[in-house]
Amino acid sequence: MVHVISVHNFASQHIQTVEQPTASSVAPPHRLLLALSSHCVEVRDLKSDGDLLFTFPTVDHVRQIQHCINGNFIVTLESKTSRQYKESNSVRVYVNWDSVAALQQSKMTSSGVSLGSSECGMVQPMRARIAGRVTPTTNQSELGSLEMIEIPLRQNPTLVDCCQVSGNILILSANTLTVQLFHIKTHDISKLKFIDFEECPIQIELNFIPNEIAICENYIAYISRQSVHMFKIVSNDSTDNEDQNDALACGFGLNCLDSSVTVDYKKLLEKESSTKSRDRITINLPSILKSNSLIHKNNPFTYTDRDMGVNILSTSPMIDKRIPNCHAVNLVQLKLRPLLIENAQNQIVEEFKCIVLKPLYVENVDKTSDKTHQSYFRSNYRQHLKGVAFMVTTQQEGYLYHFNDDDSSLDKDNCICVYPFTAPVYSIVMEDYLLHALTETGLESYTLRTGHQLCRSLEVVDNINVACPSVDDCICMVGLRPFLGIEKMLLSENFLVLLANADNSPTHSVGSNSSGSTISAWTLYTLELPSAKTIFDDISIVANSHQFASPQTYCHVMSEAHMILRNSLLLIRWNFSSSKSVCLAEPSKKLWEELGETYRTSCALLGDHYILSPKYVLCIPYYKMAGLKPFEVLKRVKKLQEQSNIQITKGLIHYFKTTLLNLKSSSDVDYLIKSGIKHNIIDEILDLFEKHSFDDIPHLVLKSGALREYSTSKFINILTSRDKGKIQGSKEKSLALALLYIQQCNIQEADVVLSDMNREELYTILEENWELLFDMGNNGNRNKGKISLSELATLMMSSNPEVLADVLVSLILDRRNVTLNRILKLFLEYLPSRTGEEAQCAGKVLQMVLEQYLKAYFASYETKELPKIVYDRSTQEAITILVRSYLSQLQILHLRTTKNQETASMQGDPNENDETEEIATEKDSFKYNNVNITHFEDRPRPKPPENYLFSQLRHEYLDKMSPFLTKTEDEEVNEEAKKVLKKLQAILCSQIVPKNVINEISVFLDLNKNLIGHESLKIITMPVNEAVVRLINGCPECLLQYGKDHFNKTDEWKLLIATIQRKIIQLSLDEEFTKECDFYKQLLKEVLTYVATTMNLEQLFQVFPQPVTTQHFGEKGQNEDVTTVTEETIGSDDLASNIGPMLNEIQNYGTYITICKETMHANQIKKLISTTGQQLLCTLNL
Repeated sequence: MVHVISVHNFASQHIQTVEQPTASSVAPPHRLLLALSSHCVEVRDLKSDGDLLFTFPTVDHVRQIQHCINGNFIVTLESKTSRQYKESNSVRVYVNWDSVAALQQSKMTSSGVSLGSSECGMVQPMRARIAGRVTPTTNQSELGSLEMIEIPLRQNPTLVDCCQVSGNILILSANTLTVQLFHIKTHDISKLKFIDFEECPIQIELNFIPNEIAICENYIAYISRQSVHMFKIVSNDSTDNEDQNDALACGFGLNCLDSSVTVDYKKLLEKESSTKSRDRITINLPSILKSNSLIHKNNPFTYTDRDMGVNILSTSPMIDKRIPNCHAVNLVQLKLRPLLIENAQNQIVEEFKCIVLKPLYVENVDKTSDKTHQSYFRSNYRQHLKGVAFMVTTQQEGYLYHFNDDDSSLDKDNCICVYPFTAPVYSIVMEDYLLHALTETGLESYTLRTGHQLCRSLEVVDNINVACPSVDDCICMVGLRPFLGIEKMLLSENFLVLLANADNSPTHSVGSNSSGSTISAWTLYTLELPSAKTIFDDISIVANSHQFASPQTYCHVMSEAHMILRNSLLLIRWNFSSSKSVCLAEPSKKLWEELGETYRTSCALLGDHYILSPKYVLCIPYYKMAGLKPFEVLKRVKKLQEQSNIQITKGLIHYFKTTLLNLKSSSDVDYLIKSGIKHNIIDEILDLFEKHSFDDIPHLVLKSGALREYSTSKFINILTSRDKGKIQGSKEKSLALALLYIQQCNIQEADVVLSDMNREELYTILEENWELLFDMGNNGNRNKGKISLSELATLMMSSNPEVLADVLVSLILDRRNVTLNRILKLFLEYLPSRTGEEAQCAGKVLQMVLEQYLKAYFASYETKELPKIVYDRSTQEAITILVRSYLSQLQILHLRTTKNQETASMQGDPNENDETEEIATEKDSFKYNNVNITHFEDRPRPKPPENYLFSQLRHEYLDKMSPFLTKTEDEEVNEEAKKVLKKLQAILCSQIVPKNVINEISVFLDLNKNLIGHESLKIITMPVNEAVVRLINGCPECLLQYGKDHFNKTDEWKLLIATIQRKIIQLSLDEEFTKECDFYKQLLKEVLTYVATTMNLEQLFQVFPQPVTTQHFGEKGQNEDVTTVTEETIGSDDLASNIGPMLNEIQNYGTYITICKETMHANQIKKLISTTGQQLLCTLNL
């Protein structure tokens, strides 16, 4: 579908009569080159109505002529007929051709008229040389005279084309393409630079003979009446070639870039099975991928011709490492098929007419990122090449392709647009933003779609910051003018040139390709092209008439005008530098300010359209691209509403909602207010939200901290007015009110609002708006970029610490918005600046966060794996901080308990306290004051379920130690201390605490000996041998359970039994400790019974200590300490007679050996019963 709108008007049109040329071309900036049959070339000035400037001679009859910007040379295809009437062609390059103008001006006749074209040869001799073989003479290079460079060729050339930026020349001979590479060389004597050409050491063989060729950079296209082929030459470096050869040798990494390649699947599978690699073959088949394209199903050609391809051969007789290993990547392979029409006797044969290959260079690129493929064909501006536009036409349709230069994927449909012409087409030319087609009836102008695709490849079109019209929008015919007898159409930078032969109208003349003697006059139409700004102005005039009557038409037309300006700003136009000895291509200068302002105007107009349309979301990127401030948008929308009588505010609400949410600081808020006007734009915007979108106001408060700071009172009035002062409503509204009260320093009201919120609702809303818990430091330059805990987080530490901890853990583990390391730094920076209750609340929250994090961290590990885990730095720091927090909390609770006891003692009887202290001191002197005979009574004590970090790993013997078996006067403090102590004991029992932290705990315990749970913590941090000795004196009732929790070896049980026996021997030496001696005998009995029932007979014998007899007692027995009693002499002969029965009692192991044997026998019977029962179940057929 084509939208017809007549908006393309040429700035001027001039008509001139010229001699019939044999070939024609244009040269920048505004020159026309006409090759005449008199072996000369006329140079005319298009800016001066096509007047003749000068002429320069050629060697032979010119059949094809073309100017190249890079080097400012003219390449021609010339022919001559020998005496045998055989025609031969040559390719020649003319350098310094424009220097003839100055020479002719200095050689004017006395009448003031310059020499004619017939006398041009007498003015200046033409100097000739052979490319790559002969250098110019010293005088020739210094004077800059007209110079002809002969291109040496092996075959007779038929077509020629050149790349405007690289300067390379593409030559066709029969069905072989060769490339002459452009070089800048330095003269050995004069040291001046000159142009030269060298043949590329490769040649490209085609599978059909074309009638037109084109080249730009490393892209080549050629066409015949029935086929079109486009490809690019890619050269890999040596390392890439080796990798590719290795991949192909093993059958992996095969990429069928050429669809003519035949894939042998059997061989590939054999190679795959023979290799040891785990990779598998992946083959991309472009013919299958491209054949699924929907846009080409009804076209008169096959989308991909598998037989169409090229063969690249090396022309170098010796292998040169500088010669790249090139291969062709097929891009377009089209072949016509006959059109079948019902009731028709003959088939209608379609044909291809013409092609255009246009490189797309852009201005701003990253020059550090060079192209990966270095090639002979690439220019110095290869970084700027971002795409290539290619167009091929049949008789009445044109197909536009777009290829990204850095995209090698084959699964894309690169045909982006189809042009249906009104009449059979003869020629096409392509501007940066318009397409001109010459047909039988005249000149047609269309908008292009290359800019749409190019913008999407250069920018991220997310419709948030950048927007771009759709490629699928219908094209526009912007101009249709009748011209008859047009033979040639040429395009320069600012002019469109038409050469007409009125004698052969309205069909094509063949006289232009002949070299007959009859000279006829042709008509030269010089049409000055309008600038992009002029086209935009003309389109805007037409579009304004449809703005409110037909919004879709207005949007479509303005989108076309917008893309014309966008392409004009984006693409590079080329010129050559005339100041240097060799003219090289360089980007031409543009009027950026004027064109940029017009471009921003187009963006603003599109934003105005979308803000009043159902697609109001697109107004945001267009207003951003226009650089409009919000107050300017509000002013424009009000004006539009007055003009159209449309009071639609949905788009305006969406725009301001998005804009206000992006406010980060007070300076951003000032951006909304127009200077010089006292009226506050924000108040007007908030009134708009209050009337039309009240539900969005809490969301704005939550998301924009700068807006809360700027309009605190206004927001509170709006939120409380709807519910008549009651703090009720949605969770967003409640949290928004709390934030506003905090902003007003009204902490009590904020606390009331948060207290009325449901815990689940508060958790959900904080998790969604987690940024509110942190202060990003955007409001001040001093703390800019520094993150800290917000005032809301500080308030929640005291009011809702559990919710705050849950949210922080969720951010770390689930949402991954922040890291554990960041949370630790925030709290460690916050805690030193707080004292008293604030510090305790913050420490409590940090403790809960670390507990929940570590609980989730170790959930995937088994108990046996815990000591072997290698932690990251953050986790190790978290463990250390958590242990320190427990110790600090225990110390605080101990101080509180001590303070309460001191207060109670001051109020009570001092004599009673003294007596209690004396009794306690007396008991401590014996080191067995904790002996509890009731320990051995079998009383089941129910244990409430507990759920804290590593609660299942906390050892059971700890429940039999202080303070869990004693009571204090301050029961409330004691219970809190017990909970903290259990958590600390559990994490120490898990063996995840690093050794340096264990040493730190030991030092801390040595300095705080009165700490709650001091003895149990000391036991946990001690080695087993030392702990057993300490427990035998301080808390013997938990020794058996300690062994159950810790011992894994028989030597450890042997140590425990020997230690108890030595303790019994020591106590038996004094009759006053008979009761205590009986306790330890009972303890020994319990230990021996346990090992007898849990070990086999062999292990049991290993745990029995070596017997001690009465002969081992000496005179120093009474002075021996219990810890040093061994099998040496420890008593006198009198004592030995009394100790004998006791030794027999504690060293009589016969009973326990019997128990062990009976237990083993019972276990065997149990195992036998289980095995027999299992076999019986298997035999039963149930």
